[in-house]
Amino acid sequence: MLYLIAALAALAAGPLLAREAGPRHGPGTGVAPTPGRRTGLALDGLVLVAIPGLVFLEFVPAAIGDGDWAVLVALLAGLLIPVVAERGSRRWGARTHRWALYFGLSGLVVHAALDGAALATLPVGAPLSFPLAVVLHRLPVGLAVWLLAAREIDRRAGIAALSVLALATVGGYLSGAALVGLAPDSGALTLYQA
Repeated sequence: MLYLIAALAALAAGPLLAREAGPRHGPGTGVAPTPGRRTGLALDGLVLVAIPGLVFLEFVPAAIGDGDWAVLVALLAGLLIPVVAERGSRRWGARTHRWALYFGLSGLVVHAALDGAALATLPVGAPLSFPLAVVLHRLPVGLAVWLLAAREIDRRAGIAALSVLALATVGGYLSGAALVGLAPDSGALTLYQA
């Protein structure tokens, strides 16, 4: 239960982090990192170093060790598809950008439910790296969802999007064993999650 509370708190921290991080900063931007802007630098470090480190040092090797090489294809697709969609949305207009936002949020709802289920079904003696990764990656998720929904639509949309993700996490936590039980039977769900 403590991990669930921490995951929800990390998600809810998105609006606070957005306010604290402020505009882009650092070398080459002309904006000096002030004490408040150091939060943005810390988030950059989390997003660019800590989370990929956990993914590539802990989870990808475990998946490959289990013989699931398709995870590499899913990982590559997960890196490339958002880039292609974002570039396409610039050419195709704002309406496409909003649909890409809805599509991305729908994926995050599934991801949040599976995060909740994973936290609920942690085996006794499980390494701390997994729940830590779940909680830590919710910080940039909450920040990104808040910035995208609030900027693209309005504050109420940002609150609604974060609330839906929180409800999906709680729903996943409450139905953890059933959701985790589906995952091994669904190769598509496993790849989507990857």
